[in-house]
Amino acid sequence: MNWPAIPVVRLLLPLCIGILLGFLPFTYSLLTIIIPIGGLSLGVLTFARSRQHAFRKRRWFGVMIFLLIIGLGFLLTHLRLPANHPGFLGNYSPQTTYWDLTIRETKVKEKSIQVTAITERMLDSVQIRNTVGGLLLYLQPTDSLAQKLAPGDRILVRASVHPIEGPKNPQVFHFARYMAGKGVYHRAYAGPDDWIKTGHLHAPLSDLFHRIRSNCLAILADYLPGKQELAIGAALITGQRHVMDEEVRQAYTATGAVHVLAVSGLHIGMIYLGISWLLGLLGWKEHPKRWLRSIILLLSVWGFALFTGGSASVLRAATMFSFIILGEALHRKQNIYNSIAASAFVLLCLEPLLLRDVGFQLSYLAVIGIVFFQGRIYRALYVRHRLGNYLWKLTAVSIAAQLTTLPISLYYFHQFPFYFWLSGWIVVPGAMLILAVGLLLLVLAKVPFIGGILGWLLFHLIEWMNNSIFQIGRLPGGLLEGIWLGTEAVLLLYTTLICLMAGLAKKNLHWIKIGLCALLFVAALNDLDLQKSVRQKTICIYHVPGHTVIDFFEGRTTYCFSDLPEIAPTMMYPTTNFREYSRIKQVRHINTGDMLMQAPHLLAYGNSIRFLNKSIAILNNAPLTVPTQPTRTDYLIISGKPGLSFAQLDRYYHFKTIVFDASNRRSLVTKWKKVCKEKGWDYYDINEEGAMILQLE
Repeated sequence: MNWPAIPVVRLLLPLCIGILLGFLPFTYSLLTIIIPIGGLSLGVLTFARSRQHAFRKRRWFGVMIFLLIIGLGFLLTHLRLPANHPGFLGNYSPQTTYWDLTIRETKVKEKSIQVTAITERMLDSVQIRNTVGGLLLYLQPTDSLAQKLAPGDRILVRASVHPIEGPKNPQVFHFARYMAGKGVYHRAYAGPDDWIKTGHLHAPLSDLFHRIRSNCLAILADYLPGKQELAIGAALITGQRHVMDEEVRQAYTATGAVHVLAVSGLHIGMIYLGISWLLGLLGWKEHPKRWLRSIILLLSVWGFALFTGGSASVLRAATMFSFIILGEALHRKQNIYNSIAASAFVLLCLEPLLLRDVGFQLSYLAVIGIVFFQGRIYRALYVRHRLGNYLWKLTAVSIAAQLTTLPISLYYFHQFPFYFWLSGWIVVPGAMLILAVGLLLLVLAKVPFIGGILGWLLFHLIEWMNNSIFQIGRLPGGLLEGIWLGTEAVLLLYTTLICLMAGLAKKNLHWIKIGLCALLFVAALNDLDLQKSVRQKTICIYHVPGHTVIDFFEGRTTYCFSDLPEIAPTMMYPTTNFREYSRIKQVRHINTGDMLMQAPHLLAYGNSIRFLNKSIAILNNAPLTVPTQPTRTDYLIISGKPGLSFAQLDRYYHFKTIVFDASNRRSLVTKWKKVCKEKGWDYYDINEEGAMILQLE
């Protein structure tokens, strides 16, 4: 790799370091950032103006540039994070008041209408205050006016704003962190009488693309009567994925084909090649028409990117193709790595929060893998047959993308689809055909006969692709699940990958050896985690609203006490991830009322359980009689309404800690907490604090 040819790659690294440092919870003022950045800028300018000893001190100049860009990334992140502004929502108490909002996005769901909005002002009885920060507003799904809300609408809402809560169970999806990556930290609920529309923030370009998307979705709905076909068509052609049901999403995820549903480089590349071909027919490659050609290409690429919603992947592709188009206009030979780095640099300067976006990370890693590995993999095997050669090209692309995205995919999604190469044979040509036919349909839908033919063809193309993906998903052994990697393992895997790339690029076996050493460390970490799981002895009382669910982990077996059926979805969602993370291989359920010895260290009878040196009693019904001697237990779990005076619990039990599980009403728990404080009882509220995890010796 020629470092002088890729200067932007060397600039991107310190920018990313600065952005990551900006996410850390430091306490500092804006002045403490500006002063060192100003000093470094002055030093760089002074050095650049002085020609004396410039070559001899060039390394110091490089260090100053490196530190300056780190400071730039830090400053950009500080300015972008709402929590660093005095008007941040978190600085106000969660009292019911009026909020002036501008809507950014709306999603109609089964149980609510989810509105993502930007807060402009807070209005109370005292004054009007400017505010900063995003808000996740939930409106009732039966509210007909709420169903008509669109991006750019201004609304006045009377609501109580609260922080978005973190997960209540271990290792489940962290929704609060996901929304924080989008600059949204708070949530609110409002009924039909709690809000009014006050106007619309006119943004001509944004409004235009929103109207175009709405009209295009209406056209697709006319020609794609099936719900699944409409979902795929909307995602591939217009970039709208909110109409997709969970079954389709899971099928594409399980086969490694979900990436095609996100508008990305494949779609932008088709637009670029299609428009280039049409302009080539007109002979617009020579001076002076090449600049007009470049302008048309840029408008086409960015028009399609904005039309599809401007996701991280499509912005990356549009920015990268923009550099390619400008390079062609200037007759400059482009280095692909420099173009990739330049697009990332520009996007991160405009929106530093993109660095935490999973789609942004996967998008860039995939394109780097394709650029570096695809040709090497393809040349490793010669296929003479034309169709076989085409399929091998698709396979090489899939393998190359998987190589660079695998560690981070395992870190986020904990699964690996073995048939990704087979689904690639279907979705890549299928997506290209669907996009081409779909765009033609949107343009020619009103033309008699032609619109009907294109609509029929589009429907059957999507139906064929969906059926193929579902068939691949039914193949045995297609998905490896339950893979949990720590941050250290991910960093070591990428160290291995970078060493492999350096070894192949420089044809130096020394780098390969270093990579293999890093891989050995990954194996050692995995072995340590396995040994830890074999020795684990843990109790986990989950947060399951309306129910009681307790896991007793002993080695790689868990014993589950619950009032739910074994495979109830209500129980599987909060427990599955933590069991997989703990490397549980066997789940055995405890039947209430049976005397059993499920393990050498577990004894259960009715609602009393002893595990190792800890005893648990579950109180969900009032005892028939007052015992002569209170039952001793370490943890007394209150489940539902126990049917006795809470203040008299000590007549029935001697306990160390009371645990209020998620089956209790919050109003009752509030009253019970007051009693606990009066009597000096230790308590734990699962509704408020989340699942209770006890690590035992």
